[in-house]
Amino acid sequence: MSSLTETEIENGIICVSAGNHAQGIALSCKLLKIKGTIYMPSPTPNQKNEQVSVFGKDVNTLSPLIDTLVNLVCRVNLNSSCQRGPDVYPFTGRKDSAFSTLSVHDALRSFSIRTFVASKDNDYNNAILNELLDKKASHFISTDYIL
Repeated sequence: MSSLTETEIENGIICVSAGNHAQGIALSCKLLKIKGTIYMPSPTPNQKNEQVSVFGKDVNTLSPLIDTLVNLVCRVNLNSSCQRGPDVYPFTGRKDSAFSTLSVHDALRSFSIRTFVASKDNDYNNAILNELLDKKASHFISTDYIL
C-alpha cells in the first residue's frame, strides 16, 4: 500500500475479508491515512459473526454502520480489534428455558441477545461517542430510553 499513487490513495482501498487480511488492511489504512472500506462476506463462519470491529472517526459514516451491525452481531468494537471469545464477555447468552414463571417483559429480556458497542476508554473514542450522542446520529447509541 505504501507504493500507491496519489490518485489511488484518493480513491481509497476496498477489501473483502473476515479475518487477518481485513485487520492488516485496516491497520495499514490507519497508519498511512488512507480511506479504507472492508466488507465481510455473507458466508462468514458464525464465530466471526458474533462480533465485528469498526474503525473511524466520522460519525456520519460510523452511525449507519453501527445501527446496521447491532442487528447482526452481539458486539460492535469501536476502534479496537475483536476480543477473545466468551471468557471476556458473553456473546450469545441466550437462555433456553425459564425456571418458574416470568412476566412477558422479563421473558423478552431473558431470551434476547443483548448487543453492545465497546471501545477503549480514551479521549479519542470518548470524543467520537460524545459526538454520536450529541448529534443523535445513531439510533442505537443513545441515552433516550423507552420505559
